[in-house]
Amino acid sequence: MKKDNIFNIRWIETFRDIKDILEQIRLKWVFDQKDLFITYKDGILEYKIRQGKLEILSLEEIEAEKMAIKKRLIHGPVKVSKEMDALIKLGKQYTLPGIELEISEEDWQIYNECVFLYSEKYAEYLLALNNHNQKAQECISLDFELHNKSNQTFYDLIIYIYFPDDLEIVEDPYDNPPKAPDTPPKPRVLQMSLFETKNFREKLIEYKEKLKFKRYNKTENVLSRLVSPDFSHLINTPFKILDDNGLQVSLDRLTQSHCFDIDGYTFHFKQSEIERKLKINWKIFTGKPSRTIEGELTIII
Repeated sequence: MKKDNIFNIRWIETFRDIKDILEQIRLKWVFDQKDLFITYKDGILEYKIRQGKLEILSLEEIEAEKMAIKKRLIHGPVKVSKEMDALIKLGKQYTLPGIELEISEEDWQIYNECVFLYSEKYAEYLLALNNHNQKAQECISLDFELHNKSNQTFYDLIIYIYFPDDLEIVEDPYDNPPKAPDTPPKPRVLQMSLFETKNFREKLIEYKEKLKFKRYNKTENVLSRLVSPDFSHLINTPFKILDDNGLQVSLDRLTQSHCFDIDGYTFHFKQSEIERKLKINWKIFTGKPSRTIEGELTIII
């Protein structure tokens, strides 16, 4: 009885081996390497970078903006009309003790100090915006697709995409654009709101202290490769950035007539007056059935 069971098991294993061999032979004739490939988004094989020019201000333009802010916002002597003067005098007769409807010269001096500080911080903001725009126009996001146009499912796939030196993968190449500082609070010549008049100096002092500690990154950051540790082995992700400017994707399976998106990556490139045509090489390894497919994409910078 045992011999019969052993025979049956061996027969089943042999049958599976024969089946796998027949399947490999069938695939050799049926499978076309063009059925498993990588493209850009929407099946594009050649991509041309089209980047719009972002505004970069010169130091002279930034200095002129500082002067314009001071000229526009600095508070100087104000000529009050007869009607306004009469209204102020009338208001003073009916104002509670300790409450002033007019803004004092001391408060205006604090306000002007806030304007000077605001002009300096606005210049820092413009320098930071220059830095952001410079980096933004030298970066681009590229999306890829892995296509399986065959009539079979592939298992245990490993995909490698290698990029030329002039197209470098970067992580968080630039943040959101910096936010301009708020302008100093400026009251009317005659304050009809009791609480606004009372709290004006407090508002100015609070504004001044808050603005003093606002920092903008004025130095030009150098885009760098990944500096953070690679935690891809700790999280459930099929993607991994390689040290040699490449990308690795691991998939358990890719079903027939299916497309898998490989996107969300940003690249830094150096702009040039001369148009350059570069190659992005890719290679696909499949476990079952076992295949190795290679190809390339074109990118024009």
